[in-house]
Amino acid sequence: KELMAEAEAADRDAKEAQQAAETTLSVVSESLMFLDSDDDATLATHVISVLDRPSVFDQGFFYTYSDLGIWETLNREALRGVVFEKLYRKVLVRKPTQTDPEAVGPVYLNDHKLTGVVNFIYTLTSNPDFFASREPGIAFKNGMVTITADLQIKFVQPEPEHAQRHFIDANYVGLMPTPRWDAFLNDVMDTPEQALLHEFLGACLFDDAVRFQRCVVLVGYGANGKSTLLDTVRVLFPEKATAALSPTLWGKRFQTARLVGKLINIVDELPSQRIEDSDTFKKIITGGVCESELKNENGFAFVPKAGHIFAVN
Repeated sequence: KELMAEAEAADRDAKEAQQAAETTLSVVSESLMFLDSDDDATLATHVISVLDRPSVFDQGFFYTYSDLGIWETLNREALRGVVFEKLYRKVLVRKPTQTDPEAVGPVYLNDHKLTGVVNFIYTLTSNPDFFASREPGIAFKNGMVTITADLQIKFVQPEPEHAQRHFIDANYVGLMPTPRWDAFLNDVMDTPEQALLHEFLGACLFDDAVRFQRCVVLVGYGANGKSTLLDTVRVLFPEKATAALSPTLWGKRFQTARLVGKLINIVDELPSQRIEDSDTFKKIITGGVCESELKNENGFAFVPKAGHIFAVN
């Protein structure tokens, strides 16, 4: 009788353990995603679908659309982290065998697999003309300002198709008086030059400077206001929208990639040496198609949009 009682108890324990395991598996299964394959294309498609925000690969960079109403870059290492976070312990892949056609298993995320999935994400989200074809405008905290065909200011709510990569961290309130700025400009330049500067800076803010196929050069010897002017111009623009790349470097490998997505390039002191690559200089000033590359990445083409302002003695 004692042996039979022990056997019955053991049987009950086994059934309870099996029920608990089945319940646990059911709960875990509800939180997992099942995929038919763990090839790079399938995993990349899944990651894109669970990003819960638009994404695009253009001009050598991967972007996601943020809550600020702008497109923000996500570098390769950061995207690898996203891929790992979206797949590790969250995805099971069907791996049928002869003995178990319904078998599943985890995704093995080694370095090679992460690289392959990221490369496929780039391919699947590629849109080479996305930013080049956007309309001029600039985003603010409370909306976006654009210019209509008849040169009227229009205030709208930002949308992904506006392809904005920067925003000014302030509310747009319309025209405001600027007495200190006006007084400073009156001290350092004549009225025609002031009008030119304002038009140039406005075109840069709206990502439309290359349409005029001009750059601005500030000429003058020490203590004439050039540094104050350039420092003021810098703070008018979002920090990530500015560059400081001398044209003597424009023909160097990897350098022109620093101009991708920039609104303005400000060089405090233009070097005296000759600019050897005049063809690249012309393309960057006029908005011609440029070839560039990032370290350890494929080359890409982009249309530069930044305006350029140089100071020279």
